[in-house]
Amino acid sequence: MKKGQKINEKGITLIALIITIVVLIILATVTLNFGFGEDGLMDRAQDAKELTEQTTQDETEKLQGIISEYSNIIGGGNVTE
Repeated sequence: MKKGQKINEKGITLIALIITIVVLIILATVTLNFGFGEDGLMDRAQDAKELTEQTTQDETEKLQGIISEYSNIIGGGNVTE
């Protein structure tokens, strides 16, 4: 045994372990609330998905209308304004 070394050194204390566990529980709670809570990331992601789908559908309909107009022009159909 070295000089100056304590005999009762046994690693981390029970209090340090409890404090660490409490801090981890608090962080987990905050993280889950941020992700799944009211107006959390999951709700915002779902809203963004729905908005993207609606916008894609609107753009597809507009493009189909433009293609139809060009087909009429190229095919010799009447041009209406």
